[in-house]
Formats: sequence, C-alpha cells, structure tokens
Amino acid sequence: MKYRFFLLIILLLSITQGLYAQEGVDYKLFMEKAGDVSALYRGKGAMRYAFLHNGTYFWDSPEFKIGNIEYNGKMYYDILINIDAYRQDLLIKTVNGISQVSLNEAYVDQFNMEEKQFVNLRKRGFAVPMGYYQEIYNGEVAVYKQVVKKYSDNVKTGSSTTYIKDGKYAVLREFDATMTYYLLKDGRLTLLKGKNSLLRNFDKETRKRAKRYARRNDLDIETNFDVYCKKVLNYIESGNEK
Repeated sequence: MKYRFFLLIILLLSITQGLYAQEGVDYKLFMEKAGDVSALYRGKGAMRYAFLHNGTYFWDSPEFKIGNIEYNGKMYYDILINIDAYRQDLLIKTVNGISQVSLNEAYVDQFNMEEKQFVNLRKRGFAVPMGYYQEIYNGEVAVYKQVVKKYSDNVKTGSSTTYIKDGKYAVLREFDATMTYYLLKDGRLTLLKGKNSLLRNFDKETRKRAKRYARRNDLDIETNFDVYCKKVLNYIESGNEK
C-alpha cells in the first residue's frame, strides 16, 4: 500500500511539473509573439465579475475596440482596448485574445478606442478623480467626459422584475452609469454642474449667438450633450454653421 501511495505521489508531481513547464513554454511563446508590445502585458490581471448582473461595468460595451495607447512615453498600435468604468481600469486583451490585463494608470497618457480619444487628466497635472476622460471637443477650449459605473444590489418588490426562489426575493445586481463633464478654458479645468452651465463660461453675446445657432440646427442639449458640445463650441470658435 505504501509503495502504491509513493508511486501516486511521484505521478502527481510529474504531472504538475509538466503543467508548469508547459505554462512556461506557452508564456515564452506568447511574449515572443507579443514582440515590442510585450511591456504592456506585464500588468496585473483584470478583475473578473463572476456573478449575474444587469448593465455592464465597461465604459459602454463589453466589446474590446482596436486602438493606440501612449504608455510610459511610448506609442503602441492596434491594441484591443476597453475600460472597466467601475474600477476605472484601462484593460487590454493579450495577443491570444483570451486574457485581459489592467494597465498602470500612472503610465497611461492617452489612448483611443476607434474614433473615441481618451486622456489621463491626472497625469497632465489636473486635480480630478482617478480614471480616464473622453475628449468630446478640442479646440481653443476642450470638453472632457468621464463615465463612472456604480454597483448596487437591491431586493426588488412589487414589480415585474421580482421573483422568488426558495422562499427568498432575488437580489438584483446592477451597474448604472453616471457621467461628468469638464471644460478646459484658458488653462483652467472646470466641472460642469449641469449641462446648461457650459455656456455660462462665455460672455453674454457669445451665449446668445450659441443659443440661436442651437435652435436653428435643432440641437437638443438633453438628447445628446456630446453632439451639442461639439457643434456649439465649433460654431463659437469658427462661425461655421455645419
């Protein structure tokens, strides 16, 4: 019996060593394939949310988008990128497309996800909450947006979403988005306290012109504030109606 037990231990050790050896080979091959971008993949593994929930903790979609990153003073191109907007982590997918890595915020200066451009305002010296800010407009002035996902779990009662399992109310876990906007004007970054506060940062005559332009072009500040910012600020600076 002791002899058989000893053989079993030897067999398990051999299998374990083989697995570690294989992992080492896989990691080496992965890093070789990564090439010049391997420095990006030395970060910590991304947080996994292993529970059912409504909404998403990503910036807007779980889909990773192709983009470029300026990281520790160097540009990296054609990287699969997303943002964990709950933890405010910049995530990238590894070359094999399976694992996700969280990048160190202190080294991230700017990046894009397809057509959306993001910056790290804290790295540029501004006293703002940790995270990444989408560049909505960039001209003589600039507007930045941050999306933060907040987590909640509540027992729902008296609605169509309520159900009972094993005599208990189900807990509904949700990620909900909140958005904040900042205006950069004359070197000063100001939190916009409400969408209507955007034009309060301009003189009276400019505000009148901008409001008339918005009415002529059916720009609804509540429906799509991002588009409103782009078009109105471009009009203020250039006089271009388009």
